[in-house]
Amino acid sequence: MPVMGVVEILIQIYLGVHAGKSGRYGWIFIILFFPVIGSLIYFFVEYLPEIQMKRNIIKAKKPKKLPGINELKRQLELTDNVNNRLALARAYFQTGQFEASIELLKESLKGVYARDLHIIEGLCYSYFHNNDHANAMTFIHKYRTINNGTLPENLQNLQEKLRE
Repeated sequence: MPVMGVVEILIQIYLGVHAGKSGRYGWIFIILFFPVIGSLIYFFVEYLPEIQMKRNIIKAKKPKKLPGINELKRQLELTDNVNNRLALARAYFQTGQFEASIELLKESLKGVYARDLHIIEGLCYSYFHNNDHANAMTFIHKYRTINNGTLPENLQNLQEKLRE
């Protein structure tokens, strides 16, 4: 039996099994009774689009690469604003560099941002993870004062951990 015949039979078996597993039973007869043409049609109509769809789903599920600390530092040097400071502080926090995160957040807590609840919440968590529970509690109280005596659930949970 020539090599191409064996290859065609293997392709038919593979595509036939694929059609059966995916519930496309009608294609099995087309693949078997029209060996080359049936296999080619099934490959381009059913198999290839499915593979491309799976590849796109995998790409969509992969997390986007976040800019690194060095890139965020460079952005902050180019444009020193609160958004860039907060992005760098978040990166420091995520990498466990809580002191650097605290420093940037405290710098941001000035002027019109002196009562910014997002920054204050970041300070609460940064101090907590830096094992400076007194300052964490201070900023929880500041958050509550600014927010009319209420705390969101996540800060209530943090406050309970601090009291333990």
